[in-house]
Amino acid sequence: MITVCNEAQVLTDCLHSVKWADEIVIVDMYSDDGSAAIYSQFTDRIFLHIRESVAERTYNFGLSHCTGDWVLKIDPE
Repeated sequence: MITVCNEAQVLTDCLHSVKWADEIVIVDMYSDDGSAAIYSQFTDRIFLHIRESVAERTYNFGLSHCTGDWVLKIDPE
């Protein structure tokens, strides 16, 4: 699972590093820098979430959309 908010500059490398995963879940906090054009090439498991300062809420939202027994949560940077 990767949470994204305007991460276009680093997103391609990040996504290439996890392309081996059974599923890639993206939680996008309404990026406006072209991030969507990048991550949509790697997965269709894309969920939008409001921008907020409490990381746990965003994490829990994303986790609820993951289907595997194990979840790797990474930051794009």
